[in-house]
Amino acid sequence: IILIAYLVSATLFILAIKQLGKIDTARRGNVLSSIAMFIAIIATFFKLGHFDPKLIIIAIAIGTIIGIVSALKVAMTSMPEMVGIFNGFGGGASALVASVEMLKIINGTAVDSSTSTLTTIMLSVIIGSITFSGSLIAFGKLKGIISGQPITYYGQNIINLIILITICSASYLSITNPYNLNMFYLIIGIAILLGILSVIPIGGADMPVVI
Repeated sequence: IILIAYLVSATLFILAIKQLGKIDTARRGNVLSSIAMFIAIIATFFKLGHFDPKLIIIAIAIGTIIGIVSALKVAMTSMPEMVGIFNGFGGGASALVASVEMLKIINGTAVDSSTSTLTTIMLSVIIGSITFSGSLIAFGKLKGIISGQPITYYGQNIINLIILITICSASYLSITNPYNLNMFYLIIGIAILLGILSVIPIGGADMPVVI
């Protein structure tokens, strides 16, 4: 039943992403993604068995209040930057959850430390960190805190390529030797840097597309 619930959740997420791509179906997509996350959380609770729901309930309550207040207070013209900052928080949360799992492996308290699990952790940390820093830059450009003009510099593409190769190499080394904490910190730092450098060359008008 838990596996079926996860499958239903994943399917709803895919449908939600598709519907979020159009204005007339975006609201429905938002509702579907909320239902998908709710199903995934409930399934995870049943999978864990014994757990203390207090912190989860508190977190849901805080998030709900922030979401409602933001949606009511923020003007429609400011929606793109609100979506950008929320997107960044989502990426940051993903990176933090993956980091906790990595620290469990390093400390020897993890239940699963297989190669597939380590690969998933690396991908979550990298994508989450890039999303976090890139979304903050997008928010800054839309808000006017950072110049909306493309910020470029000499050798930009080469530097980004070097950073990408470095991330891939460091990830491989971290997967083969997960107990090297400095390597893991390096991956997080470089991923955050890549998120920044990937977004600053893009003009402010294209920020909604970037997000």
